[in-house]
Amino acid sequence: MTSQISTVGGTATNITTLPNLSALGASDTTTTIVDPSIHLEHSSERREVEGGELTTIRGRPVKFNDLLRVFEEDDNFEAVTIEQIKRVKIMHDKFFDGAVMNFNYCTLLVVASVIAGLGLVTNSSATIIASMLVSPIMGPVVAIAYGATIRDRVLIRKALMNEMVSLLFCILVGAIIGGITGTTNLASEWPTDEMKVRCTMSNFLVGIPIAFFSG
Repeated sequence: MTSQISTVGGTATNITTLPNLSALGASDTTTTIVDPSIHLEHSSERREVEGGELTTIRGRPVKFNDLLRVFEEDDNFEAVTIEQIKRVKIMHDKFFDGAVMNFNYCTLLVVASVIAGLGLVTNSSATIIASMLVSPIMGPVVAIAYGATIRDRVLIRKALMNEMVSLLFCILVGAIIGGITGTTNLASEWPTDEMKVRCTMSNFLVGIPIAFFSG
């Protein structure tokens, strides 16, 4: 990896090649280190082009077009500092670690699956909610959203695969718990109310927008 470093608003001394930029999908990168005082002096005067005219962002309401620009592809590069690069690297590693099936992930997955299964067979809504708090499968979901935003196909595939494996594992654990508890007196009350409400089409359709807006 080749990193070309230049400075703006000051001189740079003892600058070495920036580490771990390959983890962000970078190959040949050009990084500009900026004197922070430049941003402080002009932060209140940031402007953008809108309708051919320069308008100040601060001091005016956010418009709908401003929100749409979040989804627009932009190939323009702005000057960044090493501190900003480090923050992006930390955030990237955090999302990536949340999608990896390591020991902690698998342990929480087993615990959450057992708690959810017991909550269903005992008709305990509190137990089912507790399993949601323990469950780690939100990590791959967030990683998929993050990977789609930065167009990281490797991260998307890895997170999607781990999510599918996690769901299949939860189904397997549920089948085992059902087979074990099916020989007890608990089976006489099946299907429980908690089982019934999760098998209706109306709750499934309502759950889609709830899942979407809750992230």
